[in-house]
This record gives sequence, C-alpha cells and structure tokens, in this order.
Amino acid sequence: MAFDDSKVVFEAAKDIARQIALAVEERGRAETVFVRVVAREGFDLEKRRGREMMRVFKELRRPASEWNDWEAGMLIEWERVVEAMGFTGGTPVLLGFVHCELARKDLARWGTGFESSGMRLFCLLFTLGWASLAAQDTPATEFQVESVIQPSVAKLKPPRWYPELISFDPAVSANSKEVQRHVTQGMALVHGGWDFEAYRHFVEAVKKDPECVMAYWGLALSLANPNSEVAEHRLAAVERMLDLVGQGKGTASERGQAEALAFLFSDQKGRAPEIFEAVSKDYPNNLQLKLMASFMKRDGYDDLLGPGPGQREALAEVEDILINNNDSQMALSFWVALQTEHPDPTGELRKKVLPRVRRLAKLAPDFPTYRELLGHFEKRAGNLLLAKKEFSTAIELYEKIMAEDGVKYYDCPNVIRAKLSLANVLRSLNDYEGAFAIARELANLPLASDRLYSPGATLVLWEGRTLGSRLALARGAPGDYQKGLAFLPKKEEGQKLATETPSVIGWEAWRHALAARNAVSTKVLDAGEKYLNALAASDGLLDQVSSVVAKGSSRQSWERTRNALKVEWMLAKAELINAKAGEKGSSMADFWYQSAVDEREPPKGVFPPLSLALPPMEFALHLARRGEQEEAAEKFKIAMVDYANDVEVLVAYEAWLRKKGDAKMADAIADHIKVVTGVK
Repeated sequence: MAFDDSKVVFEAAKDIARQIALAVEERGRAETVFVRVVAREGFDLEKRRGREMMRVFKELRRPASEWNDWEAGMLIEWERVVEAMGFTGGTPVLLGFVHCELARKDLARWGTGFESSGMRLFCLLFTLGWASLAAQDTPATEFQVESVIQPSVAKLKPPRWYPELISFDPAVSANSKEVQRHVTQGMALVHGGWDFEAYRHFVEAVKKDPECVMAYWGLALSLANPNSEVAEHRLAAVERMLDLVGQGKGTASERGQAEALAFLFSDQKGRAPEIFEAVSKDYPNNLQLKLMASFMKRDGYDDLLGPGPGQREALAEVEDILINNNDSQMALSFWVALQTEHPDPTGELRKKVLPRVRRLAKLAPDFPTYRELLGHFEKRAGNLLLAKKEFSTAIELYEKIMAEDGVKYYDCPNVIRAKLSLANVLRSLNDYEGAFAIARELANLPLASDRLYSPGATLVLWEGRTLGSRLALARGAPGDYQKGLAFLPKKEEGQKLATETPSVIGWEAWRHALAARNAVSTKVLDAGEKYLNALAASDGLLDQVSSVVAKGSSRQSWERTRNALKVEWMLAKAELINAKAGEKGSSMADFWYQSAVDEREPPKGVFPPLSLALPPMEFALHLARRGEQEEAAEKFKIAMVDYANDVEVLVAYEAWLRKKGDAKMADAIADHIKVVTGVK
C-alpha cells in the first residue's frame, strides 16, 4: 500500500499516552486484552483510507455485533498496516481496538451486555476522542489543579460545613480524612441541590489531594449543568478523573463510578443510565450508585399519558429504596427531586409529597435550598402564605451565606430563582406591588461584562429583566402595559449586548407582547395586528439561536421564554378577535383561549412558570361574557385546580357567582379568600 504525506488525526486528539489493562470477564470466560495507547502525530495513511476509517470510528460507533464484514475487514487490514509500519512500545491503539471489538463481538454472540469495567473505559476513551493519535515522542502534559478551578472560586475562602446534610458517608480513597470529609460534604450538597457549594468542597479536596478520583467525580457532577463559563473546567475534571482511572487510582468501585459519570459528558450520554445500572449491580451496597442509576431512568411526563415508562420505573425504584432506607436524607432528597416535575398540582402532592418535603426541610432548617424546595411545594399545594414564608426564609439564608463568604449572585442562581418564585407567590396573593418591588430589584442588578454567561447572570437576563413586563401582562390594569415597558432594559442596553446574549431577542419579544395588548385594550386594532406579527417573528428569531443557547446555561430559560411568549401571543390574538367582534366577543376566540390553556408551561423542576397569565380564568370570563355559563363554570374549575388558591382566580370566581345569583356560594368563596390571605 502506498502512503502519501497526508495526515489523519482524530479530532480532539490528546497529547498523552495511556496504558490500560482491560479485563473482559463474562459467563466464566476470561480474556485479558492489554492495550498500549501509542501517541503518535503524523499518522500517514492514504487519504481515502483515512476518510473511511474516520467514518467507521467517528460516525458509526455501533456495537461490534452490528458491524458488517467490510467494516470488520477494514479494521483488520489497518491492523496489518500498523504492524508493518513498525510501531514500538507495545500493541498500537488500533490493534488493541480491533482486538477489543472482536472480543466484544464474540461476547455479543453469547447474549451478554456491554458491562465489563475495562470495556466500558476503553470504548469510553474512544467515544470521547481522548485515546486519539498524537506525537509519540511528545511528553505528557503535567496536570495543573488550577485547570479545574473557576477564577471566582479561587478567590473565596474555604467553604462552610453542613454536617446536618450528611447521611451517606462512603469510604473515599484520599490522602487524609479532611479530603474525605470535603468529598462527602460535596456529595451531600450536590444531592441537596446546591451545586456551587458542592463544587467549592470538591475544589478544596483536589487542592489537598490531586489524585483523589472521587473529588474529580464530584467536580464533574457539580458542573454537569450546561454552562459555557465552566465548560473547560468540567472537561479538565473529567479528563483528570479518567487519567487517574487509567493509572489504577482509587478503588474498583470508584473507578466504576468514574467511568459511568464520564458517559454523561460523551456523545453517547444517552447510555449513561445503562452504564450506571451496570456499575450499580457490581456494587449493590453503594446507596448513592443505586439512587443515581434509578434517577437517571426518568423520562418525564406526557400531558395525556402521564409518567413515561422510565419515570414510572424511577419512581418505583426510588420509593422502594426510601422505604428500605427511611433514615437516609440522601434517599429522601432523590425522591423529592423526582416529584418536582409531577404534574398533579394538589391530590397526591398534599397527601404524600408535601409531608416528606416538610420532613426534609426540618432535618436541615438552616439549609436554604431545602427551604426553597419546600416553598415550591407549598405553592403548588395552594398554601400561599406558607410558601411566601419559606421563599422569604430561603432568600435570607442565601443572602446571609453569600455576604459572609463573598459569593456573588453570578455563582448563586438559587437566590435569583427564589426571588422569582417569591414574586410568583405574591402575584398569586394579588400582592402585585410586592411582586413589582422584586422585579425592580432584579431589573437593577449590575451585570459584569465578564460574567454574562454565568448561571446567575443568565437567569437575570432572561427572567429577572423581564419579570416586571410579565407581571404587567398578567394584571392588565389601566397603565400596566406602559409600566411593563418601563421595566424592560433600554434599547441602548439591548444594542450593546445584542452580540453577547440572545436574551436581547427575548426582551424585544416581550416589548411586542406588551405593545400588542396595549393596542388591543385601547382599540387601536391595526397596531395590535402589527405587534402580534412582530411577536410571531420574534419566535422565529429565537429559534435561530437554538444552537447558541444549547451550549450554555440559558437553554432552559430560552425554552421557557418561547413557551410563555406563545401563550401571550394566543391570549392577545383572542383579545384582538373579541375587540373586533364587540362587547360580547366572538366564538372564534375560543380556539385561541383553549390553545393558551393547552400551551401552559408544565412544572419545570423548582422554577416558577415564566408566563404569569391565567389562561383558564381568562377563557372562563370570555365564555361568561357570551352567556355560556356552564362552559364558564368548567373553565373556572380548571383554573382553581391548576392555580390552587390563586386569589385573582378566586376573586373572579366570586364575582361571577354573584352575577349569576349564587350568593351563598359567593359568600363561601369570599370567606375562603380571607383564609388564603390571612385576613381575619
């Protein structure tokens, strides 16, 4: 075979060499394949052959059992080429890969799975592109601990301790008990929902023991949420973790956990649940592994069909684990986390979920994340005053810790989220002025140009800066639409940040939504049409930045913004149709009201809904104006279930009852409003 001067180098090539012992043991048969990953840059191959091999390695990535004869033959032929080139220093990487794949293909004939630790690690390295070809004589780059530490964290003092959170204390391979303690505390904080505080503890651990596998495991997990600001630190942590695994550091259990976690950051992250399950079976006494394996099976809820099969399996397994480990705070945390997206707003939530969340908060009353979590469930259960208390307490605790430790809101999105949630509760209590005060605070938070991509700044840009406009749209009182416009950032600020953050598109979209509702309410209907068209066009612009937001921490806010704006567009469209029809409105608006009801945002973890509108109530009032009282009653029922004890809904329902002559029921609702709001 002739070779030219062309070079084929896999993307993301690493200038390191690893020696990995792969043990493949299935059904009593053992075969050990030793692979030496030879780093060699300038791997000269015929260009066409190189392209074909790139296709096999980078695009197909199918199990060996699915390879056709041509693909297997290509690899075997390349093996001969590699041998003929006279590599030294052990079996070349491609030769080892062929052997491993053929062994895996053989195992597949016996019906076995891809479960051995060695095979997981080897194929994971290829998946990540870290066992690529680079220069054979290039020395390994010495690891620097600083590569996994965010600059903002490097300036902080050591983190505080939360011993009340720890109910799982595994043996951690480390050079001191202090490092073990940091890792254990970090794990408890991750499972408790405060990733940044967890990250700080894992940072302390690697500073004191740069070879602690589980410290890097924790670093990667605490940085798992998409965030372009920490992408390099996360990658460095995963790389270092796998380097240590390749060197045989840590226990077999720790190496297994590291391999499983690394799949979350590969292009085969969909296989992470499968790998966690396999490792969990290897170490059945590891409660954390068991919980994570179950938790990763979840696949959400369908509006019509309820929980998906993965969600049902996860719920059942974690429930069983909790029953068998009733004193485990970690198991309780996992169970509660599974409930955050449960669509049932009251029913089971009041009977079963809320008592357990209250128990969790009682175990650690000074931990702000648990208080925030409790506020979320109290709100959904309709206990608005209790929710207000919990969110207020959480905010006080967050701000106290941040002030004492020097942490800025950029690294603590939790406090922004808690304030957004409190504003939502105040709106439900019909305390719009209190909610507007929070909106004013968030609208005036400073934004450092070098922290725009931090989790806290992302939440402020997409949701904090728009809170005032969303409140104005929800209330819709005279002058509110102009008030909402005043809350949005000035156009000059938008122009300045237009190339930095796609949230600017969202600001303009909310501006169009306000302008459309204002035009309709003031009967300038042609202008209303124009602004509705502009609002629809904004959704197209938001869609165009999908690839940008997918890489950072703004994806969830971007999705929620698009959904909320759709609801606002539908409601404005319905109002426009009614305005054209006259005082009683038109049945043609029914479709858009119902569409808004259907498009309402489902629960998204512990985030409050981004649209603060009440579509079922607006639909009920529309039907009542047209004299369709039975249909209006049905929509009011939906509103009172979905927005439990929302004062605005209750007030509208009371007024409707009085108008139709049901004074007794109206009086009962009036008394209930006093209970909900705490009026004696």
